[in-house]
Amino acid sequence: MAVETGGPAGVAGERIHPSRGGVVGIDVGGTFTDAVYIREGRVDGYAKYPTDPGNVFGSVLGALDALGLGSREGDRIARGDGGRIVVSTTLCTNAIVSGNHRRVAAVIMPGPGLGPEDLRKALGGGFEIWPVRGYIDHRGREVEPLREDESRGVLSEISRLGYGDIAVVGKFSIRNPSHEKAVARLSRDFVTGHVTMGHEMSGMLNFPRRVATACLNSAVACIQESFVDELQKALAERGFAWPSYVLKADGGTMPIRASARAPVETILSGPAASVIGAMSLEPGIRDAVIVDIGGTTTDVSFVVNGSPLFEPHGAVIGGRRTLVRALYSRSCALGGDNEVSAQGVIFGPRSSPAAFGGPSATLTDALVVLGLADAGDRRRAGEAIERLASRVGVSGEELCGRAVDSAVDHIESFVTGLIDSLRSSPIYTVRELLRGAELKPRHIVGIGAPAAALVPAVARRLGLEPRVPRFAAIGNAVGAALATPTVGISLHIDTREGYVAVSEEGLREPISAFFGSATLMPDERAVREAAFRLLARRVGVDSLSSAEAEMVEYQAFNLVRGFRTVGRVIDVRVQTRPGYRRLAEEVVG
Repeated sequence: MAVETGGPAGVAGERIHPSRGGVVGIDVGGTFTDAVYIREGRVDGYAKYPTDPGNVFGSVLGALDALGLGSREGDRIARGDGGRIVVSTTLCTNAIVSGNHRRVAAVIMPGPGLGPEDLRKALGGGFEIWPVRGYIDHRGREVEPLREDESRGVLSEISRLGYGDIAVVGKFSIRNPSHEKAVARLSRDFVTGHVTMGHEMSGMLNFPRRVATACLNSAVACIQESFVDELQKALAERGFAWPSYVLKADGGTMPIRASARAPVETILSGPAASVIGAMSLEPGIRDAVIVDIGGTTTDVSFVVNGSPLFEPHGAVIGGRRTLVRALYSRSCALGGDNEVSAQGVIFGPRSSPAAFGGPSATLTDALVVLGLADAGDRRRAGEAIERLASRVGVSGEELCGRAVDSAVDHIESFVTGLIDSLRSSPIYTVRELLRGAELKPRHIVGIGAPAAALVPAVARRLGLEPRVPRFAAIGNAVGAALATPTVGISLHIDTREGYVAVSEEGLREPISAFFGSATLMPDERAVREAAFRLLARRVGVDSLSSAEAEMVEYQAFNLVRGFRTVGRVIDVRVQTRPGYRRLAEEVVG
């Protein structure tokens, strides 16, 4: 079994002695699970452990044990030490992409307009739509009451058909979640698994995306809950009392226990880790392409004006459009595990590299033979390359060169296509919509073990300056370790009806509780301040500054009757800014 370690704890199993403020970052990749221990802004040790796709939990523990950070008998790493553990995992992403998740029944209250058949087409396989009557309009008013007898009948049939997990979604539940809450309450008599209510997933309008998000959340909840339970038990057995977190798609973290309730937020956490890792290891970059080359895929992201691009409408996963807030990232099926063909082209089957005991010559083996990578057994890599080269009558070196050229060609083409596509669309960063801005990267930052070998060549083709930082090979684990929490909250304000709704908390209160007067017409500043107060309460602090949080959405329109303004409807979303803790200067220098 291949285990690579480094740093002050340079031998597998050598114990690292933790001190106050230490953090462990763990990234589960398709080929390796990386772990890093950072203390006082410095990398104190790291390890790479082979990922077992069928046992992600075991891979995480294997990396942690290889790192050598744990307790001996009678010694505990206490919560009061100030440390933490952050995990970036592909568990839910892989379950969704592969279809290896639970079947989910979606109980919906669609009202007029978009029908169940339209939603079935948008959702795809694995989910079933069950409409019930009852309608909340766009103002949050009950137009048609929920038929509880009908809902009970639908839930009974869902249970009879063997659905253990459900999603409950009303079209305008973010304005008034009462119908969703009623169905969820009734479901306790029929459903034994996970129940996700749409208003808890996002406060944004988009009924099909909210249905998809809620369904996916219930579909992977059991998987994530099992992973969390096993991990926390194993950490306790190893003497860890540090709080544990999971990296989310938006580049922020959430408590690991909370991820069992909202696992869909952890999709695409791997690409998010590469963005945070690249920005922490190259803190001066402002306009750059980030290329993360792993064993299975290459992920490409962008930084504009010092801020990562993000998906303005939500992540797309497994062909389904969601409302999950996510950093922008696109993946291509190129990595170190791609087998080398007789022509040197590396697309096609994947295999464990011969350098690590695998059966076939891969891109990783080609890099090892050429001296561009120092990994595994070079003799085994050379033998696999020579066997293949002899069958086509070329030298091993020439075959390796073809493979590397092919990989560089594909990455260059993929990055160019993404830049061309983004230049024809509005550019959104985690801070703002850059109106009229054009994507003009100056640097290309390489993350992942093969980055040092391939990214400089890609940079020359694209006319960009290459940056392959120190610790690039474990950049995702560094990103996970240094990421900070992100929390968002959405407010819907209707001054005519006199209420404020906060969908994430299922809250609907009189407007006077926020602005002092039911007839007040709050301006944008007053709304922003009220939203920041609520967000601070949710985060657990007294207040938040504009450097710590931002208003990412603001929409307002006046209600007019008889040529007279009678009220205003306002939708606002505020979010703590994605960020990262900084490394010491000598680490990134």
